[in-house]
Amino acid sequence: MATKGLILLGLGLFSYFALSQAARALERGVRQYLQRALPGARVVVHVDASPFWFTNGSLERISIQLSRFEASQFPIPTVSSLRRIPSIVPTLRNRPQAESTGTPAAPEPGGGGTTQVPSSAPPTVQGAGPSGAPKPESQPLPPQPPVEKIRWATIRNLNIQLADFSFHQQHVEGLTAHIPDVRYNFGRARSSHTLELGGSEVGTVDTVLSEEDLNQAITFDRTEIRNLRIHPEPGHLRITLEYHTIVAWVPVTVTTRLRIVDGHAIYFSSPAITAVSVSLPQAVSDYIIKRVQALNPIFDLNRLDLPMDVDLTAAESVQGRLLVHGTIRIPDY
Repeated sequence: MATKGLILLGLGLFSYFALSQAARALERGVRQYLQRALPGARVVVHVDASPFWFTNGSLERISIQLSRFEASQFPIPTVSSLRRIPSIVPTLRNRPQAESTGTPAAPEPGGGGTTQVPSSAPPTVQGAGPSGAPKPESQPLPPQPPVEKIRWATIRNLNIQLADFSFHQQHVEGLTAHIPDVRYNFGRARSSHTLELGGSEVGTVDTVLSEEDLNQAITFDRTEIRNLRIHPEPGHLRITLEYHTIVAWVPVTVTTRLRIVDGHAIYFSSPAITAVSVSLPQAVSDYIIKRVQALNPIFDLNRLDLPMDVDLTAAESVQGRLLVHGTIRIPDY
C-alpha cells in the first residue's frame, strides 16, 4: 500500500509539473507574440490551466495586461484577424471550373464519349463509333494547399486589461474586458505556444476616457469660436468656449448630457447654454449650440477597428473622466 501510494504521489507530482511547464510555455509564447507586435509595451500574461489540459485543452483563465503602446489594430489575436495565416485561409477546394461555351451532353448508354454542345444549338449526341468521339479537354484545378483541421478548446475566462494606449490615433486611458467561454485553437497552442481565438459567449467591457482623450481630436474651422474644451463632471459634460462678438471675445458655457447611438457612438444630448458673461441674441445662441453639436460623435468605437463584436450600453460622466460600458463578444470563426 505504501509503495502504491508513493507511485500515485509521484504520478501526481509529475502531472502537476508537466501541466505547470505547459502553462508557462503558453505564457511565454503569448507574451513574446505581444512583445513583437507592440515594441516597448509593458506585457503581463498569466495562464491557469485545468488538470485535463493535455486531453481536452480546457483553460481556467488567461489574464493579459498591456500598457503604454500604440497600435493600428487590436493586439489580441483572433482567428478572424489572422486570415493571412496559410493554414486557416479558405482553400480553393470548392472553386468552380472556368465557364465553358457550351453544355456537356450526357453519354450514350453504349458508353460513347460526350460532345460539347453550343448553348444556342439544340442538344445533340454524336454517335459513338469504334474510336469514339474525343472528350473535351478539362481544365485542371490549381494545386490545393493542405488544410489544417482546427481543434477547438475553451478558455473559461479571458481577462484583458489595457492601459494608456492608442488605436488609430485615438488615445484611451483604460479598457477592461471579461469574456467567458472563449474558443481557441488548441492544436496551435499546444504545438507552437500561440493563442488564436475563434468565438466566445457575451462578456462585458468597460472603457475609461480621460478629459485629454475627449479633447485630443477636437478641431474647429470657425474663426469666431476658440478655446473649446470638454470637461467631464458628475452627471454631465461642461463645455467651455469663447465666442467672438463685434466688441470682444465672450466666454460661454454649454452643459450637455450623453446618449448612445447605434451601439457604437456617443453623442451630446440636448446641449444648452448655461452661462455667458453678456446677453447674446437667440440666433447667436442657436448658432453656438449648432457648432457644438457638430462635434458629434465625441467617441466612436468604429475608430478603434476592433476585431470583436462590441455594443455600447451606457456612458457615465464623472469628475475628469468618461466611463463607457458595453458588451463584447469574439466572433465565431
